[in-house]
Amino acid sequence: MSDVAAPVPAPFPPPPAAKRAFGIGPDGTYTTFGQVLAFVFGLYSMIVFVPMVFLGAILYDRSEAHFPQNPKRARAMVRWSWLSLTVFSTLCGALIWGAVIASQK
Repeated sequence: MSDVAAPVPAPFPPPPAAKRAFGIGPDGTYTTFGQVLAFVFGLYSMIVFVPMVFLGAILYDRSEAHFPQNPKRARAMVRWSWLSLTVFSTLCGALIWGAVIASQK
């Protein structure tokens, strides 16, 4: 008998998702275009309303873990991360600036 363990086979890559989230490739990672947009919108969110950058990053990070098992949920998480970097950060920034301007009068 040998004390050498049998090699463990490498895991197969997840099957490509039938429907992809915006800026995400079939394997659940950013496309080049998605990377560029994420960088630009991330900088924009940092300038306008910083907490939304963290929310978007957490949502996208969690979606990567869900892509192999539940692509539909992962796409929804990616969609919410894009919204947090674009729409929600703009709305929060506008509300804060509006409150500051209103308090000056």
